[in-house]
Amino acid sequence: MLKAIQIGFTKSLSPFSIMSPLIRFYQGTEYSHVYIELEDQEVPLIYQADVHSVYCIHRDIFLSSNELVTEYSINVDMDVYYAILKHCKERLGYCYSYTQILNIFFTNAFSLNRVPFIPANKSYTCSEFVGEILNKFIFKVEQNLDLVTPRDIEHLILKNLPFNSGTYMRY
Repeated sequence: MLKAIQIGFTKSLSPFSIMSPLIRFYQGTEYSHVYIELEDQEVPLIYQADVHSVYCIHRDIFLSSNELVTEYSINVDMDVYYAILKHCKERLGYCYSYTQILNIFFTNAFSLNRVPFIPANKSYTCSEFVGEILNKFIFKVEQNLDLVTPRDIEHLILKNLPFNSGTYMRY
């Protein structure tokens, strides 16, 4: 039996968000954030690394302050689904990694071959969090997860998933 997970790409609707427009400009995309959505006892929950930590939030509450740009639905076996859910729950409360945001910028801006700053253990950016899940449970991610962006995650999904494994929705 298969169950769907959703990988969504959003932008903040907050007029006070500085990072969202900067990330969208830097990436050249309409979105600045990536998350994974899972159902826990039929409640749709967004698992994400955002501003302060890794946490989960009800989909409706999340979408009241974020605009959904693109979403991919990926079908996985039930065993994989529950392993992903467990993985997400085990990372709740991990810190957000501003160091990795700096690494992404400096590595690209100065064509560096290594990350200039060592990120703290147990910290994530949104794209690293989702990339880790994709790498561990769905397909191999060759890119350094410390440097992956939301745009990279979308490219990886489009490159690695056959069209019949899920659905693509553009909003």
